[in-house]
Amino acid sequence: MRRPWHAQQRGGHGLRCRYTTEATIATQYALDQLGTKKIAVFYQNDAFGKEGLDAVQAELKKRNLPAATAVSYETADTNFSAQALKLQTSGADTVILYAVPKPGGSIIAEMGKIGYAPKLLSSSVINDPSIFALAGSAINGMLIEAYLPAFDDTSNPKIVEYQAFMAKYAPKEQIGGFTEVGYAYGQVFIEALKRAGKELTREGFMANLDQMKNFTGSLVPSLSYSPTDHAGVKAAYFQAAKDGKFVTVTGYITLK
Repeated sequence: MRRPWHAQQRGGHGLRCRYTTEATIATQYALDQLGTKKIAVFYQNDAFGKEGLDAVQAELKKRNLPAATAVSYETADTNFSAQALKLQTSGADTVILYAVPKPGGSIIAEMGKIGYAPKLLSSSVINDPSIFALAGSAINGMLIEAYLPAFDDTSNPKIVEYQAFMAKYAPKEQIGGFTEVGYAYGQVFIEALKRAGKELTREGFMANLDQMKNFTGSLVPSLSYSPTDHAGVKAAYFQAAKDGKFVTVTGYITLK
């Protein structure tokens, strides 16, 4: 799992919306738009999950609200009934997920089995079609963050190009969030190579990335870097899970 703080290290440029940004946006949206009273976080017990958890807790602390109940899982876990029960007994009316699709879908299914139906929000990491079969009907209504255009929105010319690329060069791979982000990274990489010219050096390549301003030639609506800002996308929007599809329900949201 790529760690967004790499984007701040020398020589690293991120593209995806940071996990911490996503978590803060999710917390703000839950509190300000959904009427949330109590939050729990289901998270992967590693740097990825803890970035999300820490950002949720930081936003709650800033508002002088009680800390979220934190319920973790290990990557080797296959049974999530205990975690589902912990989430239920916490009394949280909203659960924010920082999980990859398999455990994320499994915990949603387990919550459904015990009749626990909180509001659900998730990082974009879950934004993959495989989640629907894993979670079952309990996923309906869940809000999932995204920072790239919906991968099945064929009214978007950029998505038509992405799907055509996949059909030609990777026909066995699934159209979805994971291949979409890989394609987007490739677009930015190729643009930087073009700008660096024939006399390619690492320094020249990185300098051209640093000079990229409002680049719209990738799936990202607009991308800018500078010598001091390598963070990439700084906004996200929400999609709702509905009958096996992700349906866009908000525009892009930035941090308050």
